[in-house]
Amino acid sequence: IAAGRNYFHLTLFIYENDYFKFSQGLMPSDVWEAKLAGLGFYYDQFHYGEIMEVRKSFFSQDLIDIIDSPPDKCADV
Repeated sequence: IAAGRNYFHLTLFIYENDYFKFSQGLMPSDVWEAKLAGLGFYYDQFHYGEIMEVRKSFFSQDLIDIIDSPPDKCADV
């Protein structure tokens, strides 16, 4: 369980860094779009919802808006 939580944190750090690179023009939009497809998978990990909510409080509002743009599948669980 701890390893999974740690991996989820690590993944969020990477996505936060990737968003910064994209927002600064350091990452092509097609690469960012591919990464966004993967972000949807992580957002839908129901058992890590608490981690996602805490970590989002440290993200830029632009990144939060991107994360929150798809429907939250976990809300119905």
